[in-house]
Amino acid sequence: MRLTILGGGGFRVPLVHRALLADRRRTGITELVLHDVDNDRLNAIGRVLTAQARDVPDAPELITTTDLDTAVTGADFVFCAIRVGGLRGRVIDERVALGAGVLGQETVGAGGISYGLRTVPEARRIAASIARLAPAAWTINFTNPAGLVTEAMATHLGDRVIGICDSPSGLVDRVVRAIGADPATVRVDYAGLNHLGWLYGVHRLGHAHPPSSANAPVAAAASRSGWSPDSTSRSASAPPPRSAGSAAAAGSAVIGSSAEAAGSTAAGSYSVTGDCAAHITAGSPPLAADLDALATEFGGRALKIGGPSGSGAEGSGEDLLDGLLNDRARLDSIEEGRLFGADRLRDLGAVPNEYLHYYYDPAGTLAALRDAAQTRGEFLLGQQHRCYAEIAAHDPLDAWLAAWREREATYMAENRELAGAGEREHDESRPAGYEGVALAVMRALAHNEPATLILNIRNRGTLSVLDDDAVVEVPCTVDGNGAAPQRIAPLPSHGVELVRAVKTAERWVLEAVASGSRTAAVRAMAAHPLVGPQAAARLIDAYRTEFPELAYLRPD
Repeated sequence: MRLTILGGGGFRVPLVHRALLADRRRTGITELVLHDVDNDRLNAIGRVLTAQARDVPDAPELITTTDLDTAVTGADFVFCAIRVGGLRGRVIDERVALGAGVLGQETVGAGGISYGLRTVPEARRIAASIARLAPAAWTINFTNPAGLVTEAMATHLGDRVIGICDSPSGLVDRVVRAIGADPATVRVDYAGLNHLGWLYGVHRLGHAHPPSSANAPVAAAASRSGWSPDSTSRSASAPPPRSAGSAAAAGSAVIGSSAEAAGSTAAGSYSVTGDCAAHITAGSPPLAADLDALATEFGGRALKIGGPSGSGAEGSGEDLLDGLLNDRARLDSIEEGRLFGADRLRDLGAVPNEYLHYYYDPAGTLAALRDAAQTRGEFLLGQQHRCYAEIAAHDPLDAWLAAWREREATYMAENRELAGAGEREHDESRPAGYEGVALAVMRALAHNEPATLILNIRNRGTLSVLDDDAVVEVPCTVDGNGAAPQRIAPLPSHGVELVRAVKTAERWVLEAVASGSRTAAVRAMAAHPLVGPQAAARLIDAYRTEFPELAYLRPD
């Protein structure tokens, strides 16, 4: 079988290759094609991979190319891991946002909107090429913002594109270890969007699954947020409905739904209530004191999911997460306990994805980023230049390994320092990151080996607060037919408005790309809870000045 990696000159490609070599007999990959628009980077990573495979006699054949059609033709699997604008683009995303007084992380806030506006047009072009030249291929999307990009690619590829992220699997692994359970004997309730999810239930296998959140009553679960099913209305400023396209036309299998559902029209964006709505509609940007209101709204106490009155588990309905949340010592033993604090996790009744720290302490994070000597993008850009020079001058594998370990150790350093969370846990013997998730998906699809993984796929009724075509991050069963969402308990009430607000911003990005409308791009910025309307137009114009890739955004 042939595996193509788009963005093949990227820094993380050796991780995928290393996992592929270790699992080569199970995956069945005999050809590995690397594609990149930068030939120098492509050659450098090619040297690392050649060194990595030097003692592996049956390693997959390595092919490099800068031509997209050549790379995609005949592929059985495509890993999409591109970065439009490179790391220089990430630096601009961060600095422009900080200059406007808002957060600019590459997937969160203003930086994520800018990155999405640049990336979605290219992702759609790539998806169209895959649909045309390799219609039977499965595409596994690594490209950030992963949920938004996966939703964009699904326009052409239907359910044959699956988005992945290693944050949820790492979170679940740490929590299950802290509980003392065997991962093979538990199921979890985890839900949200990419970089915006919560682990809110850990149950022993053999207990009945909770009712599907699409059919379960959610009014009680949402009561603390002031949301009810009747309030799911399209905002007055919502983008027009977006056609989901025909999954069948892309040769995809429609998982867990009828053909009619696969072609249904998206519900557009969503209205929001409370403080978040005030930021979006009243022109008050979430800055300074207002950030504390956002932190309170999005970090408030959750209505408990599970237990005898909750998820419908058999027997006692025991939620193993309860014991962990009430044990400060064990909470302090995991990264999330140190990052968010035991009291907050108990109040939430959940363990958030680490990226929620940007939402729960936005003022502190913004101050820390402003005070830092350099942004994360600037650090990575400098490290990348040094790494590729070292690869050319010395042993390529040693040079890359040293840079990778440094990168892992400094991940989200400002957030951890702000929270007093200490050094990042980095155990190379633990389950792998993106590469481990990607290969597990590939094995399940290629050999019909069912696996349970947290993935980014189309909602299909899994979360009742979003429409069916919205890409969500939830536990899935993956086999030879594709990825199907598992039944989970309803999204905790404290996450409902935040998820809906961020999905609204993503939908405005898709509308801006489809229409070329600057106004739609401004509305994407304004809708994001960490940006707001006051700075939105100024941000879009600043990014348009910096990025030729945004020239398509025309004044209305």
